[in-house]
Amino acid sequence: MAWRVHLSNQAIQHLDVLPGTPDLLAVWTRNDAINYYSLSDGALFGDIQLTPPETFDRTTPEWKDYLTSLKAPNGACLPVVHWEDISIYTSLDGTMRLYLEPATGVVVVHKGDEAHTLPLKSPHSLAFDAITGIVAAIELSGQLHLFRDGKTVGSFDVGLKPEIGLPLQVAMARGGVSVVTDGQQLIMVDEQGIPQYRQQIHYLIGKMAFARNGRFILTSDVETGVLRVYHGANLAPIRQRFGIDLMAIATQVQLIADLPPANVGISALTIHNGGQLAYALSGVVCVARIEDLDELPQLTASV
Repeated sequence: MAWRVHLSNQAIQHLDVLPGTPDLLAVWTRNDAINYYSLSDGALFGDIQLTPPETFDRTTPEWKDYLTSLKAPNGACLPVVHWEDISIYTSLDGTMRLYLEPATGVVVVHKGDEAHTLPLKSPHSLAFDAITGIVAAIELSGQLHLFRDGKTVGSFDVGLKPEIGLPLQVAMARGGVSVVTDGQQLIMVDEQGIPQYRQQIHYLIGKMAFARNGRFILTSDVETGVLRVYHGANLAPIRQRFGIDLMAIATQVQLIADLPPANVGISALTIHNGGQLAYALSGVVCVARIEDLDELPQLTASV
């Protein structure tokens, strides 16, 4: 069932699908405020306002206690928490964390009892896989850096062409395969930094997400608000639909709620392993399945 909920008059900050019992959608209305909904039907599972830690000293017992509190009602760890002094990226099982200090650009990887500081200068987008220990980072120059268990795999020019106003993004599936974008193309890169597929795009990409099992990639069109789904094996486009049209047919879980204006952009999106997708237009969140989008003729991306 496709459903929608109107939460705010401000743009939604972030969306995360949190697997568990049940699968939940975490909706970040602010950096410190989260609403939890059942992914299947939009039932509210509570809301929370996060508080910053009393100390940012990661060697203290207080810090460890704080980390254990960053969980959803179904027990899944929150994938990312942003504070002014630090951003905390966590695997869903809590076995691996990345700490980014925005002021300095320092990135520290924690896995088990080991900690490694990565040799990065200006990381703009980060992704990682706890199973393989691989970390991917794009710097503002467009260079892709890969690390495994804290050791450098390499620095790669995969053909990204950064432009002002367009996002540099990296997302990673289990096994360490990454998809990167400069807003005008999608590039699939293996765990050794070698491009496998490249899809030139006829629109400007706003947001991008990669399902954790590698099946689907979801993007948004900056100018038109169209959602597009690509095959995770070869970047072939498979489905698309205007976000506002999909939202209009979704079941409204509130008694009274308005649709967002037609001219607003998609502020956040995510896609789950089974093909469920979530996105936000202004302060309205919609959850649907890829089958709710229109099917496209099958084309294969270039290598």
